[in-house]
Amino acid sequence: MQNVWIQRIALLSLFILADYLVTLLLAAHPSEEGNTFARDFMTIFGVAGGLTFFSIIVNAPIYLILGFLALYPQRSGFTKLPFAMPSLDIAFAWFVAGTHFSGALSWIASGPSLLYQLTGAVLYLDMLFLVSTKSRRTNAF
Repeated sequence: MQNVWIQRIALLSLFILADYLVTLLLAAHPSEEGNTFARDFMTIFGVAGGLTFFSIIVNAPIYLILGFLALYPQRSGFTKLPFAMPSLDIAFAWFVAGTHFSGALSWIASGPSLLYQLTGAVLYLDMLFLVSTKSRRTNAF
């Protein structure tokens, strides 16, 4: 069961890291950042420091939740509910992976952010499906 959560943490980390790196590489000035909260942090602490500090603060709750579920799965009765895992996967796909994918892609191409967010969410769910299918296959033998 712990492996399931580690897969989610790793996949979400890829989306978060991609958004962070693309923004860090392409943002020359805080005014270029579309997220007003990130822009404020970048104005106060500089582009690199502000973006790093902002990313840590924004993503810490996600890692705390997933870390708790990975380390103490027996304490969470929520994950035993029938629709808990699919609901969590959809929430993380849309609000974390999709949002970060949209944020990273907004630096490279101009287009509808809702479409980018949907693309990121579907990409995350596809990757999660492939990883979990492969791990189930290797655990079966």
